[in-house]
Amino acid sequence: MEQTDDRLWSLLRAPEGPLVPYIDAFARQLNEHGFKRYSIAPQIRLVAKFSRWLKANHIGVERVTEEHVQRFLRRLKPRRSSQLGFDAALHRLIVFLQQLDVIDEQAPLAEATPIQMVVGAFAQHLRQDRALSHATFVQYVPFIEQFLAERFGNGVIDLSDLCAADVVGFVRRQAVRLSQVRARCATIALRSFLRYLRYRGEIRLDLAAAVPSVPNWSMTGIPRAIAAEHVRAVLANCRRDTPVGCRDYAILLLLARLGLRAGEIVALTLESIDWESGCLTVIGKGGQESQLPLPCEVGEAIAIYLQRGRPGSACRTLFLRANAPIRGLGSQTSIGSIVNAAMTRAGIATTHKGSHQFRHALACEMLRQGATLTEIGSLLRHRHSKTTGIYAKVDFGGIAPAQSALAGRCTMITLRALLDDYLTTRRALGFKLHSEGTGLTTFVTFMEQRQADHITTALALAWAQQPTSVQVTQWARRLSFVRGFARYCSAVDLRTEVPPPNLIAGRYLRPQPYFFADGDITGLLKAALNLPPDDGLRRWTFHCLLGLLSVTGLRTCEARGLTLDDIDLDAGVLTIRSSKFGKSRLVPLHASTVRVLTDYLQRRQGFFTGRVVDQVFVNDHGTPLSHDQALDTFKHLTKVIGLLAQAERRRPHLHDLRHRFALETLLAWYRDGQEVERRLPVLSAYLGHTEVRDTYWYLSARPELLKLAQERLERRWEQMS
Repeated sequence: MEQTDDRLWSLLRAPEGPLVPYIDAFARQLNEHGFKRYSIAPQIRLVAKFSRWLKANHIGVERVTEEHVQRFLRRLKPRRSSQLGFDAALHRLIVFLQQLDVIDEQAPLAEATPIQMVVGAFAQHLRQDRALSHATFVQYVPFIEQFLAERFGNGVIDLSDLCAADVVGFVRRQAVRLSQVRARCATIALRSFLRYLRYRGEIRLDLAAAVPSVPNWSMTGIPRAIAAEHVRAVLANCRRDTPVGCRDYAILLLLARLGLRAGEIVALTLESIDWESGCLTVIGKGGQESQLPLPCEVGEAIAIYLQRGRPGSACRTLFLRANAPIRGLGSQTSIGSIVNAAMTRAGIATTHKGSHQFRHALACEMLRQGATLTEIGSLLRHRHSKTTGIYAKVDFGGIAPAQSALAGRCTMITLRALLDDYLTTRRALGFKLHSEGTGLTTFVTFMEQRQADHITTALALAWAQQPTSVQVTQWARRLSFVRGFARYCSAVDLRTEVPPPNLIAGRYLRPQPYFFADGDITGLLKAALNLPPDDGLRRWTFHCLLGLLSVTGLRTCEARGLTLDDIDLDAGVLTIRSSKFGKSRLVPLHASTVRVLTDYLQRRQGFFTGRVVDQVFVNDHGTPLSHDQALDTFKHLTKVIGLLAQAERRRPHLHDLRHRFALETLLAWYRDGQEVERRLPVLSAYLGHTEVRDTYWYLSARPELLKLAQERLERRWEQMS
């Protein structure tokens, strides 16, 4: 038996072959990586067998490749579980030899396929010409491979054969099976690839214009925060008497107390901590470096892990694997696994998984403790204040309902067919296109009447300016419909002219809202209770609907879309799902609103005993209220109580109830002496606005608000003087 006191391995006979000079060094590296002796021994025996096989086949060590490894493994006889891990062991050997520069980096085992050659050239273009990161082209390449495989299969690739139908068909298929985020990534990758092909002269048409866009609405969801009591339970149930427990507890504290992202924790090194100043250096998104104060509780947990739990290793990564090979955690999915295991130990089941819910929980807790969105954004290291604005959706203390009164060639037929494809594809990607769909249908009819077989800027402009009694901004909006459709058509017909942007310039003038007085609201609610029939549900439906709109500021479509699952009467909260721009949010209810809503639901249940009716607001037949039904009934009620247009302002609209809520909230803040500028993001999130600037408009919508703002400004000037 070959064995010495210094060696970590033993063999029945002396090893032979080209790998013998490297066996001891390889065994030492395995030991340094945390492998035990009983684990090192079988790996060394495997290497010795491989070395004898190389000698028998006259293969020198400098010529060893992964192909030789696979040939060797195929000759081994399977011996139950003993063969498990052979691939990994020999892969470690290959990497070890590469580190010593004994062998070169491995070349591909087989000759590249035509698809791989095209994709490889594209990937090289992304890296060298566009200087994109490795992570970016790793995202792009699989989509391009799939696109080419679906179009050409295993045959010859002729990129000049690509057409708009290939592009649209691929995106449609991806939209069905992928999430919205992944579908958007697919369209970006495909658009980049098609531009690359045109740049190389492989295609004549601008097929990138045929790639439909995917909705990219921001702040659409509700923060997926784990409850504060669940955070405490997770920490309390984490063992701290084992090395793994010490590591996991420190990681959980970094998530819960500092809101670090999973990738940021994985990237921490021993040099990231400045123990003297009590600071933690974090490398965030885009390589942005930030310094955060290290809380005593977190610093103590990390120190205990370093003293008792961290394995001895030359690796400088802060958190290491517990099992060999000893190295960093590798990826952020490791943090997710640690979190899921901790939540299982605590007996907590949540709808959402992963580590990011701790980051959301920290922001929500800071908001409840009175921190501003600016302070939260600073701790979470957001680049834009808009990113932090999502947490205003759960600031229930920020807004309480102000009222408690609620108890080829484009021939004409092809143009129309293209429109059907265009609308179908974009709707499949998540766009609703109500107005755009109607507008473009009339545009195609307009083209048919003029016997035009392709889109021109002159015809598009003529159609856009047809209505003469609207604002110029409506013309610009209609022209934007045609621009999107024209870009799509340009991938098929080179004669298509895409109207340039800003061809029609105009500023949208918001109509002044109707100012409802308290008496007007009371009158509307009383009139609603007198709606016929006397024994029907209709009067109770509109009494509850109008009251809810006036005290919550919901859009009419949001209220009409509510289902029974969206109402939590115990918590007094409504969940608004996938509203305008795909946004979801939570809306707290006043206690009096909960009482009236409860009364309505009980009455409603009496009308539909034995039937399952999910929609909250329905007519006497149990079908959801339509948009026209709501508007017609509201107009009728305003006439009954005598509401007329105010001076030069328009007559009352149902949407003005939403405006009233926003204006009354701002007035209440001014009268209470609150910092309105600080509270505006909260109101914006509550109303479901995309941008805070949409909420600023209310400051100039009512003279009383301007007067209060002016008085506050004058008081500040007096204090400064």
